[in-house]
Amino acid sequence: MFAISPLLPRRLAAVFVAPVMLLAACGGGGGDSSPPQGAAIPPVAPAPAPGASYGVGGSLGGLAAGSELKVALNGGLPLVLGQSGAFSFPNSLASGTTYAVTIAAQPAGQTCTIAGGSGSGTLAANVGNVAITCETTPPVVTLATIGGSIAGLEAGATLSLVNNGGTPVAYNTSGSFSFSNLQGAPYSLSVARQPAGQWCKVTGSAGIATEATTPVTVNCQSAQLVLLAGNGGGPGSANGAGTNARFTRPMGVVLDSAGNLFVADRDNSVIRKITPAGVVSTFVGSTGQFASVDGAGNAARFGSPLGLAIDPDDNLYVTDAWFNKLRKITPAGMVSTLADKPTMTGAPDVPATDTSWHLLAGIVRDAAGNLYVANSGNNVIRKRAPDGTVTTLTGRHNVCGHADGAAGAATFCGPTGIALDASGNLIVIDVDNQLVRKVSPQGAVTTLAGVPGQAGGRDGPGATATFGFPHFFYDARLPLPGIVVEPSGSVLLADYYNGRLRRIGPNGDVTAAAGLGEGYIDGDAANARFRNPTGIVLGAGGQVFIAEDTHVIRKLASGQVSTFAGKPLIGDQIDGVGRAAYFSNILGLAVDASGNIFVADENNHAIRKVTQAGLVTTFAGRANRTIKIEAGPAPDQVVNPNGIAIDRAGNLYVIDRSCVRKIAPDGSVTILAGSFVDSGYVDAAGATARFSMLSAIAVDDKGNVFVKDSYTFRKISPDGSVSTVARSGCGYRDGPQGEFCNVNGMVLDRAGNLYFSDSSNRNIRKLSPDGIMSTLAGNMVANSSRSGSADGQGAAAEFSSPGSLAIDSAGNLYVADGGNYTVRMITPAGAVSTLVGTVGRYEVHEGPLPAMIAGAVLAIGPDDRLYIGSANAVLTINLK
Repeated sequence: MFAISPLLPRRLAAVFVAPVMLLAACGGGGGDSSPPQGAAIPPVAPAPAPGASYGVGGSLGGLAAGSELKVALNGGLPLVLGQSGAFSFPNSLASGTTYAVTIAAQPAGQTCTIAGGSGSGTLAANVGNVAITCETTPPVVTLATIGGSIAGLEAGATLSLVNNGGTPVAYNTSGSFSFSNLQGAPYSLSVARQPAGQWCKVTGSAGIATEATTPVTVNCQSAQLVLLAGNGGGPGSANGAGTNARFTRPMGVVLDSAGNLFVADRDNSVIRKITPAGVVSTFVGSTGQFASVDGAGNAARFGSPLGLAIDPDDNLYVTDAWFNKLRKITPAGMVSTLADKPTMTGAPDVPATDTSWHLLAGIVRDAAGNLYVANSGNNVIRKRAPDGTVTTLTGRHNVCGHADGAAGAATFCGPTGIALDASGNLIVIDVDNQLVRKVSPQGAVTTLAGVPGQAGGRDGPGATATFGFPHFFYDARLPLPGIVVEPSGSVLLADYYNGRLRRIGPNGDVTAAAGLGEGYIDGDAANARFRNPTGIVLGAGGQVFIAEDTHVIRKLASGQVSTFAGKPLIGDQIDGVGRAAYFSNILGLAVDASGNIFVADENNHAIRKVTQAGLVTTFAGRANRTIKIEAGPAPDQVVNPNGIAIDRAGNLYVIDRSCVRKIAPDGSVTILAGSFVDSGYVDAAGATARFSMLSAIAVDDKGNVFVKDSYTFRKISPDGSVSTVARSGCGYRDGPQGEFCNVNGMVLDRAGNLYFSDSSNRNIRKLSPDGIMSTLAGNMVANSSRSGSADGQGAAAEFSSPGSLAIDSAGNLYVADGGNYTVRMITPAGAVSTLVGTVGRYEVHEGPLPAMIAGAVLAIGPDDRLYIGSANAVLTINLK
């Protein structure tokens, strides 16, 4: 045998030993090594059995999509889990082994936890109840302070501020204020509600919040809307004294025993009361609430109250023209219905199935308590007896004619105004026949004055005199020409279109009682002018009160005509100072570097100039209303100015039909581009260019003029070359291929951004110099009909019909919101607040803000003063 080296590894030694043993077993190797015969063989010990092992797993919930959670078992290699659900570790552990599942790495933005007790223990079986839940980790919030001070807030006033369109915070005193804002995030602080009678501006209103407190200042000043030039009157519903009150188409008038004047305020659907001192209040009804409801005071409702009568106990009787009802009002203001439409216009002598227009107009009461009503639509005079019986006194139902004769044969055509003389005869204005008729108590009809069917203004014998009454069938919403019988027996009537009070004497001659003709001038009776007089009533001592369709009540006393209540809306071309000047439909304003305001006066076909002192002159176009405007394309004429802008050199640019005119500072007029006669769409130079439907104009600092033409924005360079900047169908889309619809106002900032009011989409848009369109404030949803008046940030703000725009030196935009009758301000960050006007009140009222306006066109002066054109007046905000 050979020896095994002790230096060999044990495994190799075993290799060498094995063959030797094998040889011995086979008898080789010399000698028998088997045990002796009969010796016991020792047993071979079996190999030990392997121990039991078990797996570990469980469930995962709440893991965010795209995230990873790493878990470990007893500190081993982490298992990566990419989604919620069941999981298990790949390696098993021996029975009796202690196990522990731990979070090796949390997913980004989440925190995962193992339910208590489920992640550890001693293995005695497979474990599948390890429960892991993940939750999003709240971001670390670091707040910054946006704050500063309020100065100038008057005692008792309330200012509301808002940050980023959040919840407004009200402040009642000057001093410090603050808002919390996320650090590193944008902030936009704005006025949510202006204090009454003041205008507050925010400085440092927008930016990015930093760690340090961001200073913001709010300065409040007393502010009033004041009239610089023009009229500023017109329709409305305000109560008050004298010219502070407003009416909307007053018609019938009567006086009670105490001298109070009652007015059927037709388009306000109310009855107004005017004391002898001229103080106006709403007696019954509710302004703008169009209905037919009986009740007390303001709970009652009317449609179109037209005629008024009164009895000795001061009960009023009203014809409600729209609902064709006869109403009664007690002195305490209790309204009831005496007769409805079927009774007044049908039974008993007209078929109940008749559906013709039955408009009830004038009404008068006799001493016996009978009420007589001019039933204009049916061409008859109806009589209601004290017992409620209604009959036709005269006229033929639905027969239009001018035949005199007995009750059954006589005909009328649109009887309206009605009065009663001392003998019980009715005196009726028969408007479509242009006649004044007389009706006996038995219903026989004769003609007192006028020529059948012939309108005019001729005085003289009754048979040849002519009148200018409104036509029942042609004048929208028939006015009610008033008529009364004087103690002398003469008939006094309102000659609507001739602007005069006319008198028919006992001998039948027609003369002028007051007024020189159509217009509006107070003064001595002979030279005063009326504009569409309607209802009239006689007062004590020969006074006459006249309702006028210019929304006022006039008074004739001691030979003098004055305005008793209300303020008229007058369109005229009169140069002068302040209220002595008149405009007619202001469609644009522009202000030069000296503060002169230029007015696009459409109906006067002129450009008017207003100085800071309120002096109005005609700058270009027609010199006065008596000059006929030529229809030709003369380049030195301004025919229909519809929008105006001014450049830094003082040149005016005016939209005039299908061309843009340029007016130099010396008043000379040329056509910059387009044709006054020919329309179309051609980008070209000067007179060869064509425009289709111009509606807005603006000019930049380089003298480039931008206009909105149909659904396009076009640019006119200083040399007159026209190009298209943006083109769209009527739609709504932001971006490089932006879409817009009807644009009624536009303005440019110093950076060349074009802001425009997209009235159809009810928002304010921005077109950048590189052609990118965006929405600054208002509706941001395509095809949305959302309309409102809410202030707020960006899309939270609401507009009704945004129009004219102006911009100040700080980049604040001012928007005339036509549907709401307000002026809104938009900060560069898009925060919207209401500055001027009262939502839903279409009337001009000067005084502390917000005041009231009736629509507006806007301009900003060099001192950032805001100018407003409204109701044929130029107004401004006067700051202390």
